[in-house]
Amino acid sequence: MRLVLIDCNSLCYAALYSTGFLQDSDGVETGVIFGFLKKILSIAYRLESNRFAFCWDSKKSYRKNRWPWYKASRKKTPEEQEAFQSAFRQFNDLRTEILPSLGFNNVFLQPGLEADDLIAIICQKEIEDIAVVSSDEDLYQLLRPNVVMWNPSKNEFITEAKVLKKYGVPASQWATVKAIAGCSSDDVPGVPGVGEKKACQYLLGTLPQGMILSRISESMKLIERNVKVVKLPYHLTERIQLCNNFPELAPWVDLCSKYGFDSLMEEEQLERYAEGMVKGKFSPPPSTRIGKGRKKGVR
Repeated sequence: MRLVLIDCNSLCYAALYSTGFLQDSDGVETGVIFGFLKKILSIAYRLESNRFAFCWDSKKSYRKNRWPWYKASRKKTPEEQEAFQSAFRQFNDLRTEILPSLGFNNVFLQPGLEADDLIAIICQKEIEDIAVVSSDEDLYQLLRPNVVMWNPSKNEFITEAKVLKKYGVPASQWATVKAIAGCSSDDVPGVPGVGEKKACQYLLGTLPQGMILSRISESMKLIERNVKVVKLPYHLTERIQLCNNFPELAPWVDLCSKYGFDSLMEEEQLERYAEGMVKGKFSPPPSTRIGKGRKKGVR
């Protein structure tokens, strides 16, 4: 059965903007937890596996300490921090209490590191079939014959063959592509005027003589620095020991009852959870609809 690696913070933020501000009958926000668990069920059936490893970002960052401009634009204002407190509480509850209580034993966080680093270090293991669940293109560098990506927002697989066909360079060179072109989402400045297409042409040796080629040649110190930022895993990432998961039905029922997740307590969902997560037998993916809930948006 394939190993499924989850970029948890990414999945939590997706849940935050879809179901995150829904509340239980007491007015407590639980939508991130609901959206996250529902997505995990959907992923399990789509990828036909209950063998999960959950990787989380640390609040502290080695990269930010060394390069203060890294992800500088993502810094939240005090007002935003206060507004997001409930969401962050749910992130923490999922990581420290909920996932372990459901029988998932591979829940990982390393201080100073990102989920991408933990996913990358696991991908170095000799495991026959790995699926990385993320929409982050930085993870293209991890693709191998035994490693694919599943983009949950586009519902598609990304393979090293697809990357090679689209960009012309092997996935193993993707970190260098990002080091040359930069990464706007992470505030990593690349060579001015050079995007991914030109970076790929440079690596393929097909970039015409001219100003762009000269600019790249004169920017080797910048590129070498950027490689240290974008290459996965970060050099301080520690090895990870995987355990067996033992998902169970009873804790799932208790959890859904506690939070009032009515649609996840429906007979069909319980049967799917038991057959899929507990027994490892998968029927077609469940509906992604939100079931009828109680007042105040309870699912």
